[in-house]
Amino acid sequence: MKNAPVIAAAPGIIRDEITGERIPDQMLMHCDGEYAWLSDLIHYFDIQDFINHALNWKMIKTKKAWEKEVKERVRGFMDNNK
Repeated sequence: MKNAPVIAAAPGIIRDEITGERIPDQMLMHCDGEYAWLSDLIHYFDIQDFINHALNWKMIKTKKAWEKEVKERVRGFMDNNK
């Protein structure tokens, strides 16, 4: 992720949104030609772990099952908020 081309840069100090500590890097926007991301994103997770997780993820519900679950959740929300 850090080696992708830079398409924009911003001056200033980057701070960790959770701890408030300074992140020793500059704010850059990277792009691989399809997706774009800010350089501070890399600070929050191990990219290889993320890639491994994404590659091993499997959809276990069919589209019909997802639609049914969404409808049930919306119905439940509407019933609870009358």
